[in-house]
Amino acid sequence: MLLVACVCGAFLNAMLPNAAVAQEDDLWDEEVRQHGIFLDSLDVSLINIEVYAEQDGSPVTDLEVTDFELLDDGEPMEISHFQHVRDGRRVRDLLKTAVDESGEPAGGATDPSDPEPGNLEPQEPSTLVILVDHPFLAPAAGQMVFERISQQLDSIVAQGTRMLLVSKDRKVEIVQPLTSDLAAVRGSLEQLVQKPGTSSRMEVARLIQSVTSGPTEGLARSGPGGAGGSTKRTSLLDARSAYQQARNHSQEMRGEMQLSVRLLRKFLSSLAGLPGRKALLYVADRLPTRPGELVWQAWFQKFGFDWGPELGAASVDAALAEFDTTAEVRELIADASSSRVAFYPIGLGADAGPSLTGAESRGISIGGAGRTQFREQDSGLRWLAARTGGRAAIGRGNAETFFAGLQSDLTDYYSLAYASPHRGDGRTHKIEVRVRRPGVKVRYLEEYRDKSADQQMADRTLSSVMLGTRANPLDAKVELGKAKRQKDGLYRLPIEVQVPMANLVLLPGEISHSGKLTLVLVVSDLDGGLSDPVRIRLPFEIKNIHLMEALSSTFEYPTELLIRQGRQVLGVGLRDDLADVGSTLTLEVEVGS
Repeated sequence: MLLVACVCGAFLNAMLPNAAVAQEDDLWDEEVRQHGIFLDSLDVSLINIEVYAEQDGSPVTDLEVTDFELLDDGEPMEISHFQHVRDGRRVRDLLKTAVDESGEPAGGATDPSDPEPGNLEPQEPSTLVILVDHPFLAPAAGQMVFERISQQLDSIVAQGTRMLLVSKDRKVEIVQPLTSDLAAVRGSLEQLVQKPGTSSRMEVARLIQSVTSGPTEGLARSGPGGAGGSTKRTSLLDARSAYQQARNHSQEMRGEMQLSVRLLRKFLSSLAGLPGRKALLYVADRLPTRPGELVWQAWFQKFGFDWGPELGAASVDAALAEFDTTAEVRELIADASSSRVAFYPIGLGADAGPSLTGAESRGISIGGAGRTQFREQDSGLRWLAARTGGRAAIGRGNAETFFAGLQSDLTDYYSLAYASPHRGDGRTHKIEVRVRRPGVKVRYLEEYRDKSADQQMADRTLSSVMLGTRANPLDAKVELGKAKRQKDGLYRLPIEVQVPMANLVLLPGEISHSGKLTLVLVVSDLDGGLSDPVRIRLPFEIKNIHLMEALSSTFEYPTELLIRQGRQVLGVGLRDDLADVGSTLTLEVEVGS
């Protein structure tokens, strides 16, 4: 006997109405309440935080759970899970919450400083992602960073760390899948860094030269204050032309920044499906939160005093206000935290910037405050590192200290966890970790987005497609039919998802037993194009008189996808909502060959 879900088919490019989904969930919750089943625990996600403790530049390795205080949006939280990972291995029985009447730790709790091997157990291997962001990296800087990373690979990979190499330009491309093979990593890294990108460094230098070119002595006319006026050093025509160039550049850079953040956020969602500690070595010179700042600085140095008020630009800050991308970086930080990814930016920063000789030779001084603002171009990178618990190596300083710290972060840290009070609301929340021991400083992910169970399932499905991670505790299967070409050039591909009924949790009722599955579908093509995850609800019922027969059968759900011609990778995620257990599968499909 095959049990078929009585749900209409869905298409990959179709959107589910939010109101319909909400209404369905409300009906399900009402049914659960009527049967007296308490399921709130399934809606509570566990928030995990890796904390790095240091004092006078050295790691602190003997902290206990009682040394920590944890706050979520300012409210104290109870730490439900606490571990210390040392040298990539987990210290056993570190949580000293059980005490006897004398106030001493109960029997069985061990000394966290105990160096004996028996006090350590294997920990999930860490993952180091090396991502080269070509639009924000000068070619010369990329080569120098490659040499720095190449010199440190032996020590990083020797710890058993898995590595993933990624290229980001107009899309995200996996250059080297997850591996601990040092030779493969080294070869792929050289290929990745030498890949030509679309860095706008030369364009910035050209614009600065254009903005500052032309005569410094211009049209004489009365100034806005004082009898007889004053002589303008520059012409309004030149000022207006340069002003428009600066605006166009800021708009273009803001668009580039917004695209970059969207690509990074989707990639971070795929990393959420990876277990263990995750660090992202972000190879870039800058992450501009004030796009076009250098060009505006040059404009104000030459034209601001004469024509700034007349053109509606009172200051550099005022001119940049509409192009600010701080909100986008905040979203990126929240997604990194939700995926438990710490950023480790590395690049030359301002040292890889465009030459300002053209400006300085025309009497435009980009020194003092201007030079400070020039160096603030990499402040977005430092902010990203600080807010996600990572480190930054920006400039030509000593890289050995940075890599030593990165290696330590991957293998030595404290892991704290608590039950989220927000029930997967999808919003960003603030975390604060305090240590009661004087002099100890901590780094950690300072924000997180509390993802719902559906969002987490979508992340795991993305991870299966992009990174090849798969898990199938439900023993689910997917069968594909023959694709049929449509008039619009797309193909209609029949698929059928199957799962043994015996592997599902059922909710008992007076007349029937019911269950609830969520199906997530994602499609990727060879060019790196990735569809947004589509969610399909699959509630079902079994009459009590047929229960035993049904438990030996298979749940089946047939549907159809609309996909383009070519080779595709189909990601399928299936979650048993009652058991809070999910499976992910991937299939390669050749359509219209």
